[in-house]
Amino acid sequence: MKKILVPVDFSATALNAAKYAAQFSKAITGEILLYNVFHLPVANEGDRLMVATLEDVEKESINQLMKIKKTILDQFGGDIKITCEVNTGLLIDQIKEVCEQKKINWIIMGISEASKMKELLLGSNTLNIIPYINCPVIIVPPKAVYKPISRIVFACDYNHPQPNNLINQIIKFTMLFQARLDIVHINKIKRQSNPEKKTPGRLKFDNKIRKIYHSYHSIDNENVVEGINDFVHLHRSNLVIMLPKKHNILERFLQKSETKKMAFHTNVPLLAIH
Repeated sequence: MKKILVPVDFSATALNAAKYAAQFSKAITGEILLYNVFHLPVANEGDRLMVATLEDVEKESINQLMKIKKTILDQFGGDIKITCEVNTGLLIDQIKEVCEQKKINWIIMGISEASKMKELLLGSNTLNIIPYINCPVIIVPPKAVYKPISRIVFACDYNHPQPNNLINQIIKFTMLFQARLDIVHINKIKRQSNPEKKTPGRLKFDNKIRKIYHSYHSIDNENVVEGINDFVHLHRSNLVIMLPKKHNILERFLQKSETKKMAFHTNVPLLAIH
């Protein structure tokens, strides 16, 4: 069984990501680990300093995770394998450790709107975790609802060679869902686009992905995020693949841009792979 890690901070965003993970796990016959990392809270009550014990916080966190587990099983069926675990420490360090120890195949995390200060921390953590984790990370927007993955967008410059390991992961993921792959390049400078032009990078890509149903698209738009967003909505795509090394683009895609019309990019999850 493929193992899916779902970091949980008990926010609505995290709960939504857990529900997405539940349906994703059913599609790939996987199992879920709901994982909470906490710090011991310290609070002042008058002149007396109160420190919650490790056991108290751990017990409360486990109880909250069990409630989420019950919610998921009640909504999506009792055949989903879910375990719960809590730990204390730094979030990134603990996630790296649990991924290595338990051989995690996927991480599914929520991403919060910047306007919601209560949930901003998880949104920031999601972006911070990606560069340090070797396994694929699916980023679930606040309003995303799981839909069968039948059409995937890979946002890239297909005229330049892509690393073999990246191409292989894209192929594997696309074949897992027997989906269509749309390879989308956004031209920031308007020009005559020719998605059929065979550059060396394009030829290499063609040779690798010939076994899957795919098509190339070249779109003129000064705003890369807006161009991808428009394509996703027009073609009803179910998921967008982006390169984590393109962190500036990924971050703009996840966060609110200067354009008010972009309502937190899209309701379609992102897959960040290395």
